[in-house]
Amino acid sequence: MTDQAGANHRPPARLDHAARIAGRLLLWAFVVVVLVRGLSAIIAPDQGQAPDVETASASGGDWEVGAFAVRFARGYFAAPGEPGGDAARLYADGVADRLDPTGRSEGVAVEWAHVARHEPTGQNRVLVTVAAGIAGGRVLYLTVPVARDRQGGLAVFDLPALTAPPGLAADAAETATPLTGPDGQAVADLAGRFLRAYVSGGGRAKLAYFLAPSAQITQMPDGLEVAEVGEVDEIDTDGPGRTIAAAVSVRDTATGAVFPARYRLGLVREDRWLVASVAGGPRR
Repeated sequence: MTDQAGANHRPPARLDHAARIAGRLLLWAFVVVVLVRGLSAIIAPDQGQAPDVETASASGGDWEVGAFAVRFARGYFAAPGEPGGDAARLYADGVADRLDPTGRSEGVAVEWAHVARHEPTGQNRVLVTVAAGIAGGRVLYLTVPVARDRQGGLAVFDLPALTAPPGLAADAAETATPLTGPDGQAVADLAGRFLRAYVSGGGRAKLAYFLAPSAQITQMPDGLEVAEVGEVDEIDTDGPGRTIAAAVSVRDTATGAVFPARYRLGLVREDRWLVASVAGGPRR
């Protein structure tokens, strides 16, 4: 009797099957909703709109931010319609409304532009100052307010400003000290002979006589030569080595142009003084 009563209360097989189907449908509907919402989050940013700068993050050490500021500066100075001349489209929403449509000139030609400095302003934004070489030999400094949003987009969040160049440092010239010691002349001769070979593109074999075994010096390109070697001064004598500075005139063999230069050489003493490094040059 008990088995019969349980059988009478058991749900019909068709209802049980329908419940399982309904559960599966609900599960698949949930999966579809999640997929659609995830896809919309990926494609949601409208590439035609400026980023939301209220959630922006821009680091002054970010190369991409610097490149963006340079791009904007070129467009800002250029005439409308010129390549890169439409800087207004790089503004965040609403910023372009502050522009005076009657104050636009024909623009100026930008020969070069580089990031000169940056200044984080808080609120995850940075002011990037771009130095721009203008036709005629002038250099203008433009401070560009740049922000990056959470999707990686960049925008200029306010109008830029023309700012001052860095001031000239006072009393910053390095003090020249004549070579001292009984081997001063030998060191000066070493500097002159080495630089004539180095500047003219001498390879490792040609420079081997002058170089210390530990020296890592990359070969110069062809087309230059030392026209004259001037004074050789002492810079630093601390430690086992010494640092000297040699004034030379470097000639471009293709044009005949001569450029004043001063090479800082690191020397080490073995059986004689040898060149260990050329300051500013690459090492390998």
